[in-house]
Amino acid sequence: PRNRNWWMLAIGTVIIIKFFSLSSERVELLYTSGFYSFFSKILRFLFGWIPFSLGDILYLLAGLWLLGKLIKTIKSLIRRRFQWKIFLIRSSKAFLLLFFIYIIFNIFWGLNYNRQGVARQLGLTETTYDTSDIILLQNMLLQKVNESKTALIRGNYQYPEKKILFRRAKDAYNDAKKIYPFLQYKYPSVKSSMYGWWGNYLGFTGYYNP
Repeated sequence: PRNRNWWMLAIGTVIIIKFFSLSSERVELLYTSGFYSFFSKILRFLFGWIPFSLGDILYLLAGLWLLGKLIKTIKSLIRRRFQWKIFLIRSSKAFLLLFFIYIIFNIFWGLNYNRQGVARQLGLTETTYDTSDIILLQNMLLQKVNESKTALIRGNYQYPEKKILFRRAKDAYNDAKKIYPFLQYKYPSVKSSMYGWWGNYLGFTGYYNP
């Protein structure tokens, strides 16, 4: 009965989240501009002063835990101690855990994917484009990046330290909020990722970590 109650709570909450996210106007007004605006400031205020990312540590621990469970399951199969009843019980607990991770993710950040977005705030209009337009833009950006890299090498410029980059990012937000007040950023919290080297090869240079 206790396990069933947890399942009912998890499924009910997921249904509410999915229904709430169907309206981008509702998400923008009640979540992004309401709850999340206040909640994110609290998180940055409480944990922003820590020099490393707690989220990165949690990701690492979660990965090690999942790896340990996988190894344990494989060992049971090899030793022929595998039992379907135990497997189904553990699978049920694993899926329940995934439900709660999904809920926590949406509360902490994920519902922002369903908001109206910065395009509406900037007053941008939607335009149509095709593959040739994207290729043209890609080539133009690639050319500019290569030209900038060549100029840096010829000028013997050193890559700025991370503290300098982070300060410039904060200054950029302060300048931008003068034109677009909604970009105001209180309690800045910008940190280096533990997975920066891997991220370069996976195609991302940074991410939001709630």
